[in-house]
Formats: sequence, C-alpha cells, structure tokens
Amino acid sequence: MQFFYVIIFLVTCIGLPEILDFSGKTSISHVELECRAIGQPVPTVTVTSVQQPVTSDLSGHTVTKFQLDGIVGKRVTINAGRVMTQYTCIAENRQGKDQLTITGLPNTLGFYRFMNMY
Repeated sequence: MQFFYVIIFLVTCIGLPEILDFSGKTSISHVELECRAIGQPVPTVTVTSVQQPVTSDLSGHTVTKFQLDGIVGKRVTINAGRVMTQYTCIAENRQGKDQLTITGLPNTLGFYRFMNMY
C-alpha cells in the first residue's frame, strides 16, 4: 500500500513599498502634487512638509486619497501663496518604507506676477 502526501505551500506575496511617481503641476492659482505607490501589503501614503503631515486642515491645502488597480496615493492641491519649499512623499507598510522629496516649488501667483512685470 502506498501513501501519497500532498503538501500545499501558501506563498504570500510581500513587497516593499515603492513610490512610482511624485510629481507636480502648476497653474496661476495653485500647485497640484500627486504621489503614487505600490506594495504588498498596500502601503500607507503620507505627504509631509517641514516633517509634518500635510492635511486638509493645513491652511491652503486640500488632500485627497485614491486607490486604483493596486496603486495607492495622495493628491495635494495647494493654493498660491501657501506653497512650502519642500514636500516629501512617504510610502510605508510593515515590510519597509520608501520616500521621495520635491524641493524648490514656485509660489505660482508670485511667479506669475514677476513674469508680467516686464
């Protein structure tokens, strides 16, 4: 008599968080930043400025979350005159952390006024 043993291994996909993109676009009235990340488990995405989380409670800032096809992120809209000089996107899960920083953002309204002086 022969016995067969079937051993099933459950393989769990794990993945360090990875920031796919942290980019921005400007207009006369505002700057819009978008940070997109992936990872397994799904990472938490935070945008910071001066080492503090940026929230919609911060004057002149609107923050929205999104998730689509395994990509998570945050979109931050900043009114002209409220733009900080540096923003950092942080993606974090129990496997680790990734971060990317944008610096030197223009105060769009001031930039527009300067360009129209001449």
